[in-house]
Order: sequence, then C-alpha cells, then structure tokens
Amino acid sequence: MSLLIRKPVRFNGILFVKLWIALLAGCILVVAAWSAVHRLPFQGIFGFVLLFSAVLLISTAGVSVAASTWIDRPFIKLMAFITEMGRGNFSLRIPEQKNKQMKRLAKLVNYMAEEMDHMQQINVSHIINEKNKTESILRNIADGVLVTDLEDRILVINTTAEKWFGFEEKTVLNKPLKECIRIPSMQIMLRDVREGKSRASAEFKTRVRNSGAERIFEAHAVQVFGKDNRRIGVVTIIRDITKEREADRIKTELVSMVAHELKSPLTSIYGFSELLLDGKVQPHQMKEYVQVIQSESKRLSEFVNKFLDLSKLESGKMSVKTVPFDFRSVVLQVAESFRGQLDQKAMRLIVEIPDPLPMAFGDQNLIEQVLINLISNAVKYSPPQSKMGIEVSAHQNQIQVNIIDNGYGIPKEALPHVFEKFYRVPDMEHTNEIEGSGLGLTLVKEIIERHGGNMTVRSKLGVGSVFTFTLPVAELVAQQENT
Repeated sequence: MSLLIRKPVRFNGILFVKLWIALLAGCILVVAAWSAVHRLPFQGIFGFVLLFSAVLLISTAGVSVAASTWIDRPFIKLMAFITEMGRGNFSLRIPEQKNKQMKRLAKLVNYMAEEMDHMQQINVSHIINEKNKTESILRNIADGVLVTDLEDRILVINTTAEKWFGFEEKTVLNKPLKECIRIPSMQIMLRDVREGKSRASAEFKTRVRNSGAERIFEAHAVQVFGKDNRRIGVVTIIRDITKEREADRIKTELVSMVAHELKSPLTSIYGFSELLLDGKVQPHQMKEYVQVIQSESKRLSEFVNKFLDLSKLESGKMSVKTVPFDFRSVVLQVAESFRGQLDQKAMRLIVEIPDPLPMAFGDQNLIEQVLINLISNAVKYSPPQSKMGIEVSAHQNQIQVNIIDNGYGIPKEALPHVFEKFYRVPDMEHTNEIEGSGLGLTLVKEIIERHGGNMTVRSKLGVGSVFTFTLPVAELVAQQENT
C-alpha cells in the first residue's frame, strides 16, 4: 500500500499580492457593472467608499481562503501520512520540504516511520521464524499431535498422525473429530477433558491405513489455556506402543519358556537324587540314575551357557576378538569331534574344503560354536544311516560354508521363524522327542551377523536342509584397514 504525497509549492509573497490586486480589480468591475445595470445608488464619495470597502472585504476573504488552503496543503498531506502510519503502513516517506519548520517536522516523522518499520520487520520476522520452527517440530516429531477446540473440531494435526489415520490436514481442518477418527476411546477421552478433567489417557488398536497393519496406540490429552487463563482447546499426544507391548509379550513368554526349560532337567535331577538317597537302590539302578542326573545336568548347563552367551552378544557385553585364523583346521577339528555321534547313528559325513583356503577373519572360539551347533542339529534331526556334508568355498571377499543334511526337513511355514528364540518346529512326527533349548540357531545367527556375515536356511520337508553362513576373508579385511 502506498500514499502519494506531492511536494508542496513554496509560498510566494509577490504572487500573493498580484493575485489579490487582480481579484480586487475584478470585484470592482463586477460590482460597478452590477450597479450600472441595476442603477444602484453607489454615487459620490460615500458610495465609492462603500463600494470599495465591500469589494475589499470580498476579495480579502477570497484570497484568505485561497491562501489558507495553499498553506494547509502540506499539513493535510502530513496528516494523511500519519493516519496511514497509524494503520501500520510504515513504508511511506515524506519528501524533503523547503519550509524550515516543515522540513524539521518531516525529518522527525520520517525517522519515526523508519524505526517503526524496522521494529515491525523484526517482529514479523521473529513471528514467522517461531511459526516455522513450531510447524517444523510438529511435522517431524515422532509422536502424533492432534489439537482440537472446545467443540472437538480439528485445528492441527501433524504428519505422523496424518500417516497413521490416512488423511491430510487440509482435508480435516475445522471438521468434527468424530467424523474423521471413529475411535470411541479417543472420543470419550476428549469428552472427559472438554468437560473439565485436566488430563486423560486412552489406549486403542487400529489399522494404519497406508500399510494395513494393526498397531497399538496410547493417547494423552491435556487442556490448553490462553493468556486470560481461559480454556481454548485440547492437545492430544499419540504414541505408537506396538513394539513396547510386543516386548512385554516376548518378555512374558521368555520368562515362561526359561522356567519351563529349567524346570524339566531340575525335576529329573531332583527326582533321581531322591531315589539315590533311598538305601534300597540296586547298584545297576544307581549307575542308571547317575547317568540321568549327569545328562540332565549337562543339558541344563548347555541351556544356561547358550542363554547367557546370547544375552551377552545382544547387549554388546561379550567381546568378539576378531583375528585371522585357519578356518580349514577348525572345520576338520570340529567334524572329527562328532565322529562318535555319527558312528552311533551309522551316518556318513562328507567334508569338502578347497586347498589352499584363505585365512578367515573372526573369533575362532565363537565360530567353533557356530559349527558345533549346526553340525549337532544336522546329526540330531537326521535319520540313522543318512548322509550329511560340509561344503566350504572361497570367493573374493568371503568364505561360504554350507551344512547339508538329508534329514527330516523343515516345513515352509516354519522357515521364517527358525532363528527366533526358543522356537521349535511344532507337531513334527520325528522330532517331538528330540530335546533342544531353541536357542542354538538364534545364537548362531547372532554370532555370524556380529562378524559381518549372513546366515540363511533352505529346506524341504522330508528331503533335508541346507544352512549357509559366510565369513570375511582376513586378507581383504587387512587391505581395507590399510586403505
């Protein structure tokens, strides 16, 4: 918006006198002509004086009005400028004045306008920055934010809540909440706050529209007050607590599973210990009972060790000492340790390792645990007189190991879960009696991933399984560290 303020004309005294004389003469001629036409009694000295006085009075009044208008013009413009400034338009400037007093006044007003304009720009910039900052925080916050007025109309909804509920802010602004989010528990929560409760909470399940997955949410609503301590609306913070609830469920199941796994061997140990304390036990029975106690104790010890090792790995408390080592000799040594179990089931083990084989890079003790767990499972879940194999191959940057068996296999629907804690394939005809903690494969996967490798499984029911893992080559790791 702009206001045109023209440069005022300087008052000229000579011009004013000339104008007055011209106006006076004109008035005399007009009056004389009028008196002649109408034969007015303006004759003699008295008439002339009377005529001259009337003309002088009229001309002087006319010139005074004109001069007053002339002189007031810059003040009128100044008043218009100040009026615009009062309306908030501080971008106007009064042109330089010739009159000394007007010049000082114009400079003073212009200076005030400049200061007010500067302050206004600072305030507007600050308000815009704060507004942008607030909007940016609301847009990028991980929790959902919903602001409603006292009639439950939506005033603000951030990006996170938009994604969860499947609409954009512009399409729901000023609309009643119940038309946009049909969740009874949220509506009850907002009603409680609207009716005077300082804060309220609600937990609900709903399907996220963009993914279709069911999620669990927790909402907290609080009243919002204005400067005059008057309620102006309600702010609701919504959190996705699906992972927390899943963690609680897993923790509960974990405690139950651990208790079950501990209870079974402890019950056996306790029961056979009581039998041993009975003086009526025969020597051959005593040996049998001791063997059961020893077997259950070993099973219990293995379970506890695996559980502790897995917990340490996941929490980062177990240090992985990665150094170059001879992977070929480790494979042959572990394979030889299973010779007795293989002979008991009349199984044949075939080991294929290229010669030479690059040095592997990792923690030798942990990799031995990986091989022991995988070979043990292959022997355990294979029928007698079957074959199993260990295939090792070297590539440019990694060593790949395949543990192959001709065992019972794993159902297709169970494959995605075999590396989960305590998971065991349910209702398998040949494996229900096989003891296991359900932690071995979980531990194996965690160890391999800590070494930067991959762990996969392929299996077909009734045909067999192939567990594959990779390890980095020591030479490549050394080259990467040098560069």
